Amino acid sequence: MRNRYVITGVLAAGVLLAGCAGTDDNAPDENSSEAEAATDDDAPDESSPEAEATTDDDHGDVAMGEPADAADASRTIEVEALDIAFDPESLSVEGGEVVTFVVTNTGQAVHEFTLGDAAMQQEHADEMAELDGGMAHDEPNSISLEPGETKELTWQFGEGGTVEYACHEPGHYEAGMHGDLTIG
Repeated sequence: MRNRYVITGVLAAGVLLAGCAGTDDNAPDENSSEAEAATDDDAPDESSPEAEATTDDDHGDVAMGEPADAADASRTIEVEALDIAFDPESLSVEGGEVVTFVVTNTGQAVHEFTLGDAAMQQEHADEMAELDGGMAHDEPNSISLEPGETKELTWQFGEGGTVEYACHEPGHYEAGMHGDLTIG
């Protein structure tokens, strides 16, 4: 038992020393005007392709659109989550349109309705896989539904392209529980 304490103490001291050892003599001082000048100048222009390809933590991809208030919706689209399928299998919306999706799980298993481009769908699938057995969650672009449950998701779409709506409960996407949503 004593050896464990000695090893833990040595490791802690090493971490502390490593954190204090390295300094960058070329880095601007936090109080200097150089640090202030480097704030927003290095960020990509919001209209640049780099900004469009960037996805932030709230899944607000510029090309896909962003969450919106239900009061701003120009129409409602009803979607049924069946056991391993969506009805309808594909959808289309206008660029810039605000839509409220009313999603009902008529299946026997937990399902989700996740909007996203290919990268966002893969990121969400990876998150779900890490949690072994899925997760109950609601995010700006994703809702999780127990059997018999109905929820709404309101979204303002970008100016064009194709995104997907999908379920990433274990094995559901792979079994075909996804559909294309065309923005035109």
